[in-house]
Amino acid sequence: MAATRYNRGAVTYFHKGKTTVCSVGSPAWDQFVNGLDMQFYDIGTLPLQHTHRPDLIANVWWGGPLNWWIPMVVNNQFDPFEGFKSSSQILVPKQ
Repeated sequence: MAATRYNRGAVTYFHKGKTTVCSVGSPAWDQFVNGLDMQFYDIGTLPLQHTHRPDLIANVWWGGPLNWWIPMVVNNQFDPFEGFKSSSQILVPKQ
């Protein structure tokens, strides 16, 4: 598969019986995550109504639900349906 802007650094994963091609875990992804400047984040406690809902977290902290992937990246979550458990501590942008 040729690298394009959509699959640069893509790797193949097997998860829950399915094959997925994703950038997560690739060298390019690791470089992006390691480049996040953690001095811009505070620790918050996830409320019950935001359990397993990165879209709701993004709506509050990152400008809209379409940015659901940002809290996942910042908080090192890989599954939007099983991560972000109620009352867990997460990183949120400083205000």
